[in-house]
Amino acid sequence: MNTHRGSLIPREVETPKELQLRVVPLELKFQDTVAGKVYRQSITLHNLGRSNQKIRFLEPINQQFKVIFPSMEKELASGLHITAMVEYHPSKNENTFDQLYIIVGNKAIEIPLTGLIPCCDLEIEPEVNFGTLVANSKVHCKEVRITNHGKVQGMFTMEYRGPLPIVISPTNGVVEPKSSKTVKVDFCADQIRVVNEVAKVRLQGRPPMLVNIKVHVVEQIIELLNINDNTKVECIRFGCIYFGTSKIEHALLYNNSPESVNWVAVIQNDSVGEELGTNTQQRTDVAIHNLTYFRQIKNIDVTTFISCFPNEGTLLPYQKIKITFCFSPKITGDHRMDDDPAHRQDYAVFLRFDTVGSKDGFLRDDNTKANKTDRFEKLELALTGSGLPVVLQFDLGSIINFAPCSMGERSEVAFIMENRSKLLPVIYRFKKIANFRIDPERGKLGEKCMQKVICSFIPHQYGVFKVKQFIEFIGPVADKSCHSLSLKPFHQIYLIFKSTCRASTKHIAMKINPGIPPSTSNSTEQTMVKDLVKSKECAPLAILPSAKTTIQSHRLSTEPVKVVQIPFPNEQAASIRPRKQDKQFRKISTLRPRLSYVDPEYTYTNSELLKKKANEDYYKKYIDYLRNRRLQKQGERKDEDSYDDEDIRLDPKSGLKSPSLSESEIEEDPSPADCEPEPYQLLCTRNMESRETNALERKVLKRLKSKPSTPNEIRDCSLRLTPRQIHQVIVGPSVLNFGDICVHSINIHKLHVVNMLPRHVLIKLDVNLKELQKTKQFSYVIPPSSSTYISMIFHSPTAGKYWKSFTFTVNSIPGGHLLVMAVVMPVRLELSSNQLVLKPHGFLLQTYFRGTVNLSNHQNYLVRFQWMPVNTEKGIAFSMCPAQGTVDPFSSLECEVTWHPGFSSPQKGQFVLHIDEGSTMILNCAVKVGEAKVLFLEPRILFYDSPQGLTTWRKIVLHNVGQTHAFYKVRRNSLVSVLNIVPPEGIIPFGGLSTIYMTYTPNTTDKFQARVKIAIRRGSDVEIRVSGSAEVADVEIKPNVFFFSGTFIGGTQVIPFIVKNKTITRVRVEFNLEGRPRFSMIFKNEAGNYTDPDNPKLYCTEIEGKKSMQCGMAFSPDEVRVYEFCFQVRINFYESSELYTEYHVLNAPIPPNTVPLIQPCYVQAVVLQAPVKLSKNEFTFNIVPSTVNTMENVRKTQKFSLRNLSKRNVDWAFNISKSGKLFKDGVFTFSELSGTLKPYEQYNVSITFCPDRPTKYTADIPVHLNNNPTCYQVIHLTGEIKSPKLLFDPPYIFFTSVPLEVAAVMNVKILPQNYYRDAVLSVTVPPIILHDEEEEEEEEEEEKKEEGHDSLCVHFPKGKTIKGSPSGINAELTCQVSFQASKPVSFFTNIVFNDNTDNGFSLPVTGTAENCILTIYPHLAIYLNNNNPILYNCELEPSSEALNLEESDSKEGESLMESEEEVQQCFPEPGTETYKFFQQVVNAAQTWFSLFGWPGGPHTFSIPESIRRDVCKIQTHTGLLSHEDIPKPSDSLKYNKTIYDVIRHLSGKMPEGVHPSQSLPEDHTERVIQLYKQHSSVLNFLSAKGAYIAHILPEFLFEPEDYKKWIELRSSAPDTLLMYSPIPKETQRFTIDMAIFENWSKRAWTDLFLQLYKVLILTRVVPHSGKDLPPIHLCDSPKVNPSFEYSNIYSDYEKILLSWLNTYYENTRNIIWQNCNKGVPKERWILNFDTDLSDGLVFATLLGGYCPFLIERYFVSMYTRPRTIEQVFHNSLMVVNSLLEIGLTMGIKATDICDPNPILMLMFCVFLYEKLPQFVPKEMVIFNCTLHETMIKTIKVRNSSRKAIVYKMTFIGRDATDFSLHMSKDVVAIPAGGHIIVTVQFASRFLHPAEASLMLLSKSKLEVGGTAIVYALKGEVHEFHPIETIKCKTPCYQWKDITVNVTNPFHTAGDFNVIVVESSTLISLTSKLNASRQFISQRNQRYMLMLYFPSDIEVNVWPKA
Repeated sequence: MNTHRGSLIPREVETPKELQLRVVPLELKFQDTVAGKVYRQSITLHNLGRSNQKIRFLEPINQQFKVIFPSMEKELASGLHITAMVEYHPSKNENTFDQLYIIVGNKAIEIPLTGLIPCCDLEIEPEVNFGTLVANSKVHCKEVRITNHGKVQGMFTMEYRGPLPIVISPTNGVVEPKSSKTVKVDFCADQIRVVNEVAKVRLQGRPPMLVNIKVHVVEQIIELLNINDNTKVECIRFGCIYFGTSKIEHALLYNNSPESVNWVAVIQNDSVGEELGTNTQQRTDVAIHNLTYFRQIKNIDVTTFISCFPNEGTLLPYQKIKITFCFSPKITGDHRMDDDPAHRQDYAVFLRFDTVGSKDGFLRDDNTKANKTDRFEKLELALTGSGLPVVLQFDLGSIINFAPCSMGERSEVAFIMENRSKLLPVIYRFKKIANFRIDPERGKLGEKCMQKVICSFIPHQYGVFKVKQFIEFIGPVADKSCHSLSLKPFHQIYLIFKSTCRASTKHIAMKINPGIPPSTSNSTEQTMVKDLVKSKECAPLAILPSAKTTIQSHRLSTEPVKVVQIPFPNEQAASIRPRKQDKQFRKISTLRPRLSYVDPEYTYTNSELLKKKANEDYYKKYIDYLRNRRLQKQGERKDEDSYDDEDIRLDPKSGLKSPSLSESEIEEDPSPADCEPEPYQLLCTRNMESRETNALERKVLKRLKSKPSTPNEIRDCSLRLTPRQIHQVIVGPSVLNFGDICVHSINIHKLHVVNMLPRHVLIKLDVNLKELQKTKQFSYVIPPSSSTYISMIFHSPTAGKYWKSFTFTVNSIPGGHLLVMAVVMPVRLELSSNQLVLKPHGFLLQTYFRGTVNLSNHQNYLVRFQWMPVNTEKGIAFSMCPAQGTVDPFSSLECEVTWHPGFSSPQKGQFVLHIDEGSTMILNCAVKVGEAKVLFLEPRILFYDSPQGLTTWRKIVLHNVGQTHAFYKVRRNSLVSVLNIVPPEGIIPFGGLSTIYMTYTPNTTDKFQARVKIAIRRGSDVEIRVSGSAEVADVEIKPNVFFFSGTFIGGTQVIPFIVKNKTITRVRVEFNLEGRPRFSMIFKNEAGNYTDPDNPKLYCTEIEGKKSMQCGMAFSPDEVRVYEFCFQVRINFYESSELYTEYHVLNAPIPPNTVPLIQPCYVQAVVLQAPVKLSKNEFTFNIVPSTVNTMENVRKTQKFSLRNLSKRNVDWAFNISKSGKLFKDGVFTFSELSGTLKPYEQYNVSITFCPDRPTKYTADIPVHLNNNPTCYQVIHLTGEIKSPKLLFDPPYIFFTSVPLEVAAVMNVKILPQNYYRDAVLSVTVPPIILHDEEEEEEEEEEEKKEEGHDSLCVHFPKGKTIKGSPSGINAELTCQVSFQASKPVSFFTNIVFNDNTDNGFSLPVTGTAENCILTIYPHLAIYLNNNNPILYNCELEPSSEALNLEESDSKEGESLMESEEEVQQCFPEPGTETYKFFQQVVNAAQTWFSLFGWPGGPHTFSIPESIRRDVCKIQTHTGLLSHEDIPKPSDSLKYNKTIYDVIRHLSGKMPEGVHPSQSLPEDHTERVIQLYKQHSSVLNFLSAKGAYIAHILPEFLFEPEDYKKWIELRSSAPDTLLMYSPIPKETQRFTIDMAIFENWSKRAWTDLFLQLYKVLILTRVVPHSGKDLPPIHLCDSPKVNPSFEYSNIYSDYEKILLSWLNTYYENTRNIIWQNCNKGVPKERWILNFDTDLSDGLVFATLLGGYCPFLIERYFVSMYTRPRTIEQVFHNSLMVVNSLLEIGLTMGIKATDICDPNPILMLMFCVFLYEKLPQFVPKEMVIFNCTLHETMIKTIKVRNSSRKAIVYKMTFIGRDATDFSLHMSKDVVAIPAGGHIIVTVQFASRFLHPAEASLMLLSKSKLEVGGTAIVYALKGEVHEFHPIETIKCKTPCYQWKDITVNVTNPFHTAGDFNVIVVESSTLISLTSKLNASRQFISQRNQRYMLMLYFPSDIEVNVWPKA
């Protein structure tokens, strides 16, 4: 125990055997240990040596193991043993390993110690052996058990990745402890093979292992063996037999397979080598002569002479049964056996042994490799034999005459009978006939043998004899079942024997005995009846009829003669015993009844007869009762069946008629032809095909029953069918191959059932597969001779290979099995590329970097997806649209990736494609940014004399001189702390300017100089120099001490002071009065304001350099107290007063020019109690106008009182010095202006108001007490004569632009004021002057005063009368102003409202009406949420309801008026649909004019921000950012672009009075006047061109500050400004609130650009000429109206566009999508520019008509009937991508098409209308050549313009790869007026014509505004030559394999097919190939191998697509 734990002793480790010591065990394992528990195991040591051994234990190193033994050292005697305990107490749940050393002498024994935590112990069977299986495509299953012997659960995976049909399920799972799990291994035995595959198995806690899968698949062979030696039999030769005989052969049918098989024998008709009754030994000329006979025997029924027994059955594994074949030939045709001795019929037929089960037939699934081959299903046996006729020849012929003879004599004839058959003997037999004898009567006649026959005539009667002697031929004849043979006559012939027998001359007398007939008493055949007549003897009385004689008649003649029988002459009683008692006998002589003897032993007595009859009557009644009861029950049951289970209370007899049945619902009885053959008769393929055809024609697809119900069905379906009957029920295909399908998809495969039997059959599918459980029905009753199909529905929730089989039964008899095969694929989408590189396109930033990626769904399942961007450290700069959606089965969807450019935008990004129920995919995106170059317009910025502490701004202009958009970012490390630039990063458009602002906020007065760098992405940094200095603020406040002495409570005292700025820079002064609520600051002109609403007592003001501001401090106390304090003053955000105080307190020297300092302001105030109280200090005097008219001087007086509240006298006085004029004129008069109040005295003062004119008077009178100059209170005086007034709400009318003949209605509220009497209003509406009706100006004066006009009307729904009111407060009136015009008009006028006192009030009105959507787009916005057909119908009827202004307006009208009022706001509020529409219109104008509106190329601008600023050549300057700054001249004038440049570029003219390089004055007033002139000139210019812009006033085009200045100038000098206005001077203007001025400005500038586009661009739309139209235009359709009728919405130019769109849509849609599986788009009228264009199909038809080469690549994949937003977006992307392909860029995005705005779409249509004619091919270049020949042609391209043009040449189209340029480069430059030669070569590779186009696109800046030239190219192969000739010779009817090496000459893999062309000559021209109909479609782009077989059997090989 003293030994250290685990001490290392330098001893060698030995094994116990070497030390003669036995240690048990050699390793200690503690299994399934848990922390916290103690485990023990013992170890025994046995001394095997002869001496004692000293043993010592060393403790393990790990303290969790411990050895328990009394002594660690022990001496063990020889032969003894000791036992020690090892204790293990784990502290953690982990495996522990250590060693226990046992020291024996100088040696050591190592005992491993292992502590194992509980774990799983999985075990699996190492082998799966299916044994021997039959290759019948049946799925076999074996189970493998995985057992867990451990104490915790374990995981396993098992997978097979081989090519064989082995499916393992489940492939992974968890096995619970002490349990097992079964894994199923399915194997499909589809073909013969020996399988020895392995499956990889991973068991938790064990290394990977393999499980062997072994299968031996053999054929299901049915063999026919020889019955003697068991050799295979392929042909049974019956040899030659006579017609009518049979021959039987036997064989053994052997099932050489391990499974039972049902079989049936079937005769194969029309097989190769079949012979039916043909004489193969006859000459050719004879055969040709007998063609009619050959046609007859062709349809012979083989089953009548070939039979097999048994012909059906079941063979057990390796069973043999005996088969009997019977050949029974029969004569066919019109031939007889004795016509021709050489007549014979040879037969060669084929018998097939089919296995019974599922049949494929025409239902075979050719796409699967699991089909069973024919050799596995059937055994074919040839049967040959010949039928020979029996040909006998008689030397005497067939008629033999015998010599006449008498009776008893004999006549003989001998003849020779010869057998003329050379092959067979004949057994004959002469049939016995009377009077003739044959010798020999029977015998056998050998081949070509003769026999002498003697015939004897021995007559036995007299007469002439002519009889037929039949000769029967005896042979083996089969019985009916053809099971055995028996010798029977099989044929007969006859000979005709002729002879005569003469009567003899001997007379024989006839003997007559009385009572005895002559035939009894005379010899036979000797006495004739005629001899009796000649006899003279007594008559034979016994033969007389007793009823006719009257001899001995004892009765009266009246008695009736009864029918009686005459007895035999024998009189015995026994002989006359009657069988029945009613029989009577009598004697012929007496006619009396004889006594009949009745034997009681044999006859009923009378009583017995009665009992018998009673018994019969009883049973008859009982049977009748049962029958009547049965009939009654049947009638009741029939009545019950006439009702359904649910009684609907309808009487079947109440006139209801049964529905007529369809043909499929009527079950017809099978025709006799449909009856199945006899059981012993073989089936034949011809009859089966006929029955199968009949069954297929009779399809039953509906109302199939699941179980039989009718008696016939029950009887038929309960029959047990034989294998041959089951063989006539086809269920197939045998393999239900669903192919590659998607998990969770619903898949339907038709399982066809054909019933050829003439009875019902019950088909049951024994389906226990969960994947097929969605199939609706598994049991079907199939009618006789009919067919149907079962829709098998497959649905699998798991992915993987699927091989399962199930069985089916026919009438409960196993009928076979069906294999279900599928490859269930996981849900996935295919990306067109996982790497997408975005390149710049066009000019606009929104579409500059974009690309598309295609999502293809090749599965049959709708897939949902979602794109998720991957966020990086630099952020996300890429976006995807659509971000989520669905992809239809077997469709594709295009997604757009957009990069949002910026300097810091990451150039690479990733998207994760999440697929619902599927895996994820990664899309990597990258951007290719071009090199940029940027310059500063001014290289230096100066900040001199800037205010310290304040921020000074400077503007910096960056100019982009590169070939792409530039992205900049300020480098922060180059900025000093006092500088800043905003924005710090941004974009500089190509060729444009970008303005940034630099700020300087100095905190010292030191001068500085810096170089600020701005980084350019993909470009060099630019640098600008900055320098400047600051000046310390110096502010003086006089006075800075404020004494408020004697301020009374309730009064306000103001002490004025001046703030003076002594420096040249502006300063900011702040006064802090926080905590002083009774003190406030007053600034002159209200310059001061609260800088922070949270600190209302912090007053601030800004003072410019060297200026002063008058201020005042007001004190308004509310209590008696004393105030004394100092308030701080801040200057330029410095605590100037606090710093000043700090320096003075510390007596520190004040540093010069560091920070602004100022002395704090001191305030002292004393508040006194108010001695006087005023009862009132505000007075209002209102005088009614009626009083003014009746009295000369009108006075009004009011009184107030002054009351002394103190104990002293108080002097009071009113200071009227500031309002002296009003008191001097007597307008206001005080009764006393001053006085003295005694203590507690009250004095009344009166105020009189006497106005001299009607106006408003105001005065503020200060009140002073005790001669104190401080104002105590102020008396406010207001006086007014109330004049009538009309206010309008709204104050002006802004009509929405409306279409022609559509009324715009606006409700206006009239607010009357100061009407004390009733008044009636009248309205004066000025006429509206139309552009083409100037004569309206000469209307009569009285018509001007009318209340209405043709276009403008005013209506008062509730009357015109204003009700007077004593208070002057009147009720409001409502008027409706409507505007309607039949011709285009735009006006701005005033409507004047007059009352009966000649007071006039003007209401400004503006409105526009036109038939152009560029003008009336606001009207379209009204109907965004109201689908009114008036919007989108090209023929609009004027609405009569639009002018109906009655009170009963409809709700729709009210909603539309609300919408008009919303639009009347000029620009809607954000967040509404109307705002979105208006913003789209603004963007459309910006887009088009940015691209095409500026000279020199595209230019970016914004409405209205930048465009209203670009009204002159604004120069960059270094002044402050304010209007007072003066621009300085610069050299950058050429970089500034104005609105006037746009007008000049588009029209070629400048507005009158506007110079291109004109600049604005420096003075703000002059600047506003100059701008007003320029804007007026522009508006006049556009109005003269036909623009309707009366609602746009020049001031609306101002900037906000300019508009404020204009308002000031208009009030001061209106005439000076209005002389330049485009509207009449007398028209009243209205002022726009500055809060909504931005909206008005945006609307004005937008309408200005739209009208500019209308008058200068839209008017260029004219009908196309013939040369500008593609060939598709010739295919005009009568469905398209070439021109629209009158429209009040669209102008003539827009109607031309709509007609163009309709024509191409109708003519091209069937061409583009004629073969599309998505169908052809529906017919439609394109009546608008938004909704009808939203799906992109109309644009696709346009582009496809002009550019057919785009159809296959872009337009075929479009959705012709899109259902989702993603599909519409896909179509739009296809259109956008096709435009990029041909270089047509207008900045149109896919969202612009799928969410269209009519203005943008109109501009886009005009763009296409102008550009697409360029793509009409100039000419067709045809290349005629031989296959594989390269041909070169030249094209001459001319440049007729005055400028050189650079073209880039590209080939585009279906076969563009076959054409190439025979030039060094694809970019060519054509000088002005010159030309170039373009060389094009064509390499012919295919036989079909190659078509492509050569497109020359002019290279313009950023691909905007370029032109195109297109040449059509067509390559035709007229001749071809074979590459190789292969000769082949083979005998007829023998196949020979030909090996042809196929080489792929292309760069990509492809499929090929073989076409055999049969001809007697070599084909080398494609025209002959087309004539032979062997030319494949040109769309089949595959490699075709054409095999040509001429007469000498040569094979020629051509490559073919």
